[in-house]
Amino acid sequence: MADENGDLQTLRDRITVLEEERRSVAQILEAALSSVTFSVAVDDSFTEEDLLRQAAQRLRSFVRFRTTAFYLVSGDGLDFDCRYCGPNDALPWVEHEKDILIEDGTVAWCIDRNRSVTVTASDGATPILLHAIISQNRSMGLFLGVPDEDEREILDVSFAFLTVILEATAGLLQNAELYRTISRLNDELEGKVLRLEESERALEDANRSKDSFLANISHEIRTPMNGIIGMGTLLSQTRLDENQTEMTRTILSESEHMMRLLNDLLDISKIEAGRLDFEQIPFDLRELLRNLRSTYGRMAESKGLAFVMETDPLLPGALVGDAGRVRQVFANLLGNAVKFTRQGSVSVRVSLLSRTADRCRILARIEDTGIGIPPETIERLFQPFTQADASTSRLYGGSGLGLAISRRLVGMMGGRIEVESDPGEGSTFRFTLDLPVSATEPGENSRGGGDADASRGGIAGLRVLVAEDNATNRRIVAMLLEKLGVTADMAESGQETLDWLARERYDMVLMDVQMPGMDGLETTRRIRAGEASGVRIPIVAMTANAMKGDREACLAAGMDGYLSKPISPAELERIMAFAAQGVPDAAAAPEDDHEKTIARTDVFDRASLLERVVWDEELCSRVVETFLDDGKNLVSQFVDAAERGDSVNARIAAHTLRGAASNVAAGTLASLASRAEETASEGDTDRLRGFSARLKDEWRRFTDLALFRKEDDEKD
Repeated sequence: MADENGDLQTLRDRITVLEEERRSVAQILEAALSSVTFSVAVDDSFTEEDLLRQAAQRLRSFVRFRTTAFYLVSGDGLDFDCRYCGPNDALPWVEHEKDILIEDGTVAWCIDRNRSVTVTASDGATPILLHAIISQNRSMGLFLGVPDEDEREILDVSFAFLTVILEATAGLLQNAELYRTISRLNDELEGKVLRLEESERALEDANRSKDSFLANISHEIRTPMNGIIGMGTLLSQTRLDENQTEMTRTILSESEHMMRLLNDLLDISKIEAGRLDFEQIPFDLRELLRNLRSTYGRMAESKGLAFVMETDPLLPGALVGDAGRVRQVFANLLGNAVKFTRQGSVSVRVSLLSRTADRCRILARIEDTGIGIPPETIERLFQPFTQADASTSRLYGGSGLGLAISRRLVGMMGGRIEVESDPGEGSTFRFTLDLPVSATEPGENSRGGGDADASRGGIAGLRVLVAEDNATNRRIVAMLLEKLGVTADMAESGQETLDWLARERYDMVLMDVQMPGMDGLETTRRIRAGEASGVRIPIVAMTANAMKGDREACLAAGMDGYLSKPISPAELERIMAFAAQGVPDAAAAPEDDHEKTIARTDVFDRASLLERVVWDEELCSRVVETFLDDGKNLVSQFVDAAERGDSVNARIAAHTLRGAASNVAAGTLASLASRAEETASEGDTDRLRGFSARLKDEWRRFTDLALFRKEDDEKD
């Protein structure tokens, strides 16, 4: 009976302990709910002391502390500064203990653990609870507390909530730091805005003064210059001996030069001030070009130079704009071409890039065989008062304003201007103009070129599916088709091609032959196998393969035509014309044309790429950017496969790289990839590994040149 009473008492004692623990846990949970948020706003009223005082109160809800102290990392990150201590008179003792704990490495050890750590004070008796204050792996400071109860009586859940509260504190401290940084930056920005507004007002005042000065000086100079030119002209019409005639001619020539310089100065001033006016009246572009040919043809002939001008028969006869400004651009570039060319030729080619019902985009190309321009000078060539070097001005004259003005004028007419040049070889300037077409265009209905428009009439509206796994090639084909008015969907694999065809109807499929997984040949066989009787969709191969038998393999698989990469816009238009007529073109793209492309040795022939994309600058840039991403991955895939001795995947990577490189006019890279592909096809893994370093080196050369050209374009 006594044993039963003893067991019963033990059970009662256990129940009592459990009840006490339950009440403790309930108190902790109640405290936790009230400690989830802080009543502190992160704004201009925020103070670290208020936040840390609230944090100390919440910590005491879980553990009875006799002393609490918060240390934050100092501004230089080398020490801890006490930002709150309660009670205040405990601070000297806390500072003493903190220094000891730092010196013996306890603080660093505590920060690494990021949880509550209890150590003994220097008196050997007082317990100290340490906990790092950390937010997003960044140490913000240290909490130091002296518990007023036995550590063994503190529940584990209490320690867990200490960590939660201190992490929340660290987050608020970090937010406050970010708020202060943003506020400081905003203050600095407001100050800069105020200073900028003051500078703008001062600049406006200066511009008004400059305009007034230029207007006055223009009047003061023009008046006597008109007199000099007028009297010189009258004098030249009198009877003069040879010396007098030469002197009169010099007076008139130098006077005209002075007037051109004065006009250039006024133009650049108006442009920079945004006050240059453009007329918007109809003008005859062909007549303007004929006049230019007459003027600059004679100038070239007087120097013994050949002068060639070619104009696109599709150019509109009448445009709307400022004919004087258009002529000024041509005159500046043609004048420079003749002036800086001692022997050889000057040529002008003007073509129609695109046309809608009411606008057209024109490309002008002016090429000479003159002295050329050093590469380091090209990027600053279009800045005012800049020439190739000081000797250029001494030898040939000029103010260096013509190109700066031309660039601004072209930009104001919706175009852009660029130059390619080699010292001693000559220069090529290209510029585009985007101008309205006059509704009263003369001879529009009787003009030649109607057949070309009619041939495109059947193409516009076609719907084509392009099966191509390479992003660079997809972009090129898509943009070329868009220029023809053809709607295109893109498939990146053979299976995706079959899926598209199961859902949609197309007038033609342009099929890449070498695709991963199901290649173009197998995809074509499956298409043909699934076609209903009497239904046959034209399928034209797009391939970089130039080996004998490839063409026959495409036709044997059921394809109707063969289009070699890099894709020619003219060939693509011809293929689309056959599609519009419902006639497949099995004779497209002779093999030797592609072999010529593969044999190129240019690292990056940007001019060729521009010509290939019909002088579309934006498309050219986008194609190169896509290839910079694509090509890097393809080179890496080849290198990895070659190192593993995997000739199959090495051949696929080399083949894809060859086609993409050809499309962006990276001739040397394409040629090297072609040889790597042949080696992989032969299964010679030892020779294959030798191509890895060569491809990486050539890729580096291409990217260096392509990025250099890109930076030049962005600066322009």
